[in-house]
Amino acid sequence: MRYVLISFISIVLFNSCATEELVEEPKCQEVARLTTLEATNISESTATLNGSIAPPDCYSSTMISQGFVVNDSGLPTIADLVYKRGGSELSVEIDGLRMNDEYFVRMFYEDQNGIVYGNEISFKTSIGAVGFLPSSYSDVTPISATVNFTGRTAGGGSISEIGIVYSTNSEPTMDDNKLVTDEFYGSFNLENLTPDTTYYFRPFGVNEVGLFYGEELSFTTLDGKVEFELSFSKIKKSGFEYSYEITNDGGYGDLITSEGVYFYATSSASGERIETLNEGVIGGLNTDTAYYAFPFYVVNEEVEFLLEPVEIITAPLSINAEIKRVELVLESPDTHNSYGDYYGMTGIDADIFIDTKLKYIKEARLEMNTNYGLVSSYDRAWIFWQDGVNYSPLTLEKIEELDDGTFYREMGKGGMSNSRIFINDGDGKYDYNYAVRVKITDFSDNIYYSEIVPLEVPDFNP
Repeated sequence: MRYVLISFISIVLFNSCATEELVEEPKCQEVARLTTLEATNISESTATLNGSIAPPDCYSSTMISQGFVVNDSGLPTIADLVYKRGGSELSVEIDGLRMNDEYFVRMFYEDQNGIVYGNEISFKTSIGAVGFLPSSYSDVTPISATVNFTGRTAGGGSISEIGIVYSTNSEPTMDDNKLVTDEFYGSFNLENLTPDTTYYFRPFGVNEVGLFYGEELSFTTLDGKVEFELSFSKIKKSGFEYSYEITNDGGYGDLITSEGVYFYATSSASGERIETLNEGVIGGLNTDTAYYAFPFYVVNEEVEFLLEPVEIITAPLSINAEIKRVELVLESPDTHNSYGDYYGMTGIDADIFIDTKLKYIKEARLEMNTNYGLVSSYDRAWIFWQDGVNYSPLTLEKIEELDDGTFYREMGKGGMSNSRIFINDGDGKYDYNYAVRVKITDFSDNIYYSEIVPLEVPDFNP
């Protein structure tokens, strides 16, 4: 029994010693205790860093700086990015990070004894949006335009599709017209557009995150209204001559690959087309008959456009009722110089305006009556000549067509050889009041006068 008691006592004593060691007072903390926690609120370019710091207490520590150090290679130090923060529980949001990239973070504590780093953690930013530089457009025509784009960033991911979308509606999408490229930039020629129409376009890009659009631009195609100037001359009973000029290409420019004039016997361009015998000449037509000239142009050697027709009527069998001659008559009072009124150098230029229906003018004449006698100068301007009669043909410079459709003949320009009228006698004494009027003679020799237009001409030698 005694032996058993001693063993029991021995066990009790041993347990008492173990209890005393567990409750022994801990030693002091000689270095700062740093805990780097996981980053939070991670995006494509930002993250929040978190951690805690317990400074040393075995000595009087004077903190110089503390916070986080960051790099993209591992084990960052204060030689890398440093984000300083005070307190024991630290948190800081950092930005300007690269998209879809890995970063490493440690906490640090610096006092008079040196720098201590904490544990290292890492995080990875997310993939961001596809971004673009400003787009542009050029070479706009009625039916085409060139658009250009350049990508700025792939968002840190991989581009699966990139290009432009366009539409006549604002904010075009992938459901509208789409053009793609294998490059991070592109230049596209938009074709088969509608003239005088506004189009909207913007770049797009697709990566692992989704679909992104760039800034929208718009342009308006040119109106495509081509204008011809069409002239007819030498109008006979069986034909006429014609010439044309494109005065406005509507913005097509070099896209117009051919142009010309078609002639038909109807205003609807139906029936047999009348071909020219040679350039600018139509023959073999019916007398006193209306024909229709259709200016045309072809775009890109494939699309032909007809403009509104212009009517031209061949000469009638008899033109006795038409105008034979138009004269500008200068009527002057008696002058005081025996050498006549053409002595002085003062003169006038005259324009006679003729209605478009008066197409068969034979002759334009400039005539002056003075006390010296009749001074006249003939300047023939032929538009039509009757078959079998030997008249001279028209020279196109003589008759010109105005914007309102009327013709005019400029009479009196330059010296006497060019039909300029000199209307002052140069006697140095008087100014004379003159007047002009138009005289019309038809083929039956009937004469008609216009109203008298007065004009005052000063003496050449005052």
